[in-house]
Amino acid sequence: MKEQLSFFEIDEIEKTNVALTLLCYGAGQDSTAILYKIMKDPDYKKKYVSGKLIVVFSETGSEHPETYKQLERIKKLCQQHDIDFFYLKGSMGFHRNGWENGLKEIYRSKKVIGMLGGTQMCTDNLKIKPIDRFLEHYVITNYNITKGYNIAPTMYSFAAKYGKIRLILGFAAGEGRDIKSGRLDPKWKSRVVERSYPLVDENMNRLACQNYINSLPKKYVLPPPSNCTICFFSNGPELIWLDKFMPDEWNEWVELEAAKIMNNQHKEKNNGVGGSAKLLPQRLNEAKLKKDPNGKLYGDYTDAELNEYKFSHGCVKSTY
Repeated sequence: MKEQLSFFEIDEIEKTNVALTLLCYGAGQDSTAILYKIMKDPDYKKKYVSGKLIVVFSETGSEHPETYKQLERIKKLCQQHDIDFFYLKGSMGFHRNGWENGLKEIYRSKKVIGMLGGTQMCTDNLKIKPIDRFLEHYVITNYNITKGYNIAPTMYSFAAKYGKIRLILGFAAGEGRDIKSGRLDPKWKSRVVERSYPLVDENMNRLACQNYINSLPKKYVLPPPSNCTICFFSNGPELIWLDKFMPDEWNEWVELEAAKIMNNQHKEKNNGVGGSAKLLPQRLNEAKLKKDPNGKLYGDYTDAELNEYKFSHGCVKSTY
């Protein structure tokens, strides 16, 4: 152990090759475009995949129904293309400290709510940490690696024996998320993991991803954007969409926000999901009275117009 730790007291790892590539799959349009290109384009795959490729999705407990359908399609496609796909559910042990029960249960049990301007707990506890724990489990299970006293020596040992790990992230061009990505990484991750942003490299924004997927055979389905149903980054039209098409989900979110407000009445600052004193019902009403760039009230949108809007919007704030 001492030899292992002293080896990594230096700021570099001797092995610079990439032995394992992990595509962090969100089941939305951006990461799906990357996965399809890996499946369909040998040159693209050669450029971005080194060593073994694994595709990993981590459950939040608040996914849209279409996301679950996409996961079933991806599972079959990965089998056809001989790619290992892993779907991390709360029951598998990679989500911990209550997060294994999902986002809404955390809000309910702790009387808290995700909000603009607050700490973004969801990505860290439902995506980053579960995938990191899975990665440790994966290298122990599939390589000649002994589990360390925590994740750091385990991953250092993997890097020393086999090489680094490439983490592919589906951040679209122009979002700027790649600039902030990884800034809170623990030391082991900054040394062992190299991040890759193919869409930024290829200058592919969300529309380019949609166009690429639509150019493929029908079995390569264009999914809707992927984000939590109760994502606090949701804008006005997305609130209208949720209220109209998933009313039970909307009502539960309203109740969770109200419980948070009630539990924190003694505090001087007690904001709702939007990061202000305006709560979800008020924000929904205001959203319906707001006009789009063409002068039409969002509240007058038809079902088709709401679905079209929803299809091109999703969470672009998470930086992983």
